[in-house]
Amino acid sequence: PSRLKTMLHHGGRNLWPDEKECSRFRSFFEKEYIPAMLNLGESMMKCFALSLDIEESSLISLYNESFFVFRAIHYPGGDPEKNPQGCGEHTDYGCFTFLHSDPVPGALEVQTRDGYFIQPQHKEGLILCNIG
Repeated sequence: PSRLKTMLHHGGRNLWPDEKECSRFRSFFEKEYIPAMLNLGESMMKCFALSLDIEESSLISLYNESFFVFRAIHYPGGDPEKNPQGCGEHTDYGCFTFLHSDPVPGALEVQTRDGYFIQPQHKEGLILCNIG
């Protein structure tokens, strides 16, 4: 999307791994992944509008100038009891949170409406979506 360039530096510049050590890492995220996630979010908003029986573009003004937070987090795994990892229990903010499924046990947990934490089943290519 055209808004990507101005949004990349919201709140300060990102810290990226050295290009010599991780070639294409930054360019992949900036040129491919982030635009794909922004497009996914836009498609989801259009679906929400249609499900509310309103014009598909009705919600555009509510998110067109929004900001996003992008985090690429890797958990090396291991025994979560001996070596807990992660960002701890928290509440996401914003409209959508897109999370890739992860095969590392304990890397991701989600809280059910009943207050229990569960580990989503991993499936290659699966994207989980927290809504609202």
